[in-house]
Amino acid sequence: IFHHLGTEGGAKEFRNPAKMGLVRLTASSGVWERGRAENVLDETAKASLSANERESWICFEVPACLRLIPSHYSLRHGLAGPGRRLTDWSILVSHDGFGWMTLRKHTSDSSLHVPGQPFPACTYTLPERPDSDFGHPSSMRKAYATPEYLEGMKVRDQEAKALLFRIKAMGGIRFIKLQLDGPDSSGSHCISLSGIEVFGELSVDLHRVIRAVAPP
Repeated sequence: IFHHLGTEGGAKEFRNPAKMGLVRLTASSGVWERGRAENVLDETAKASLSANERESWICFEVPACLRLIPSHYSLRHGLAGPGRRLTDWSILVSHDGFGWMTLRKHTSDSSLHVPGQPFPACTYTLPERPDSDFGHPSSMRKAYATPEYLEGMKVRDQEAKALLFRIKAMGGIRFIKLQLDGPDSSGSHCISLSGIEVFGELSVDLHRVIRAVAPP
């Protein structure tokens, strides 16, 4: 969605959508230790590190006429060197900026802890799904999976489907927030992030567009 907005639907070269005013970006810290919060939406990785504050968060708001049904998201670490890797965090979403639901929670996640790799990145499902086949394991996984594992997979699959049903019932979301739930790999409470992208189905709220352009 951010690349789509930054290229105006693929018609132009990419520009940071926050600097264009197409994405409203807010954060728990107004001053960052390295870079600025808006650097998170730059296409090229730049050192970006928030202040060291417990429960730090960063939030992205897309234009009021847009709605998103998310399916995946990607993160890129905010430093070229070691340390300060995200470990415990959550992704929350909202359609109005007031009522929030947790779409995915990462606990002791080491996916961005890649030794020797500058600005490592990783992609995750939204919400968390137990298998790439959305709850239906491949034949190889099924052959080695225990009954308990398969039962747990069914439960997580049902939970993911319930979350998606709620999002679709409200017509999609406009707000996406990343919030720290604990310290990073260095023991600090900084958001070290140089890139984020969200994937899914993007639609236009035509009623809101019509109201905006209709004569008084």
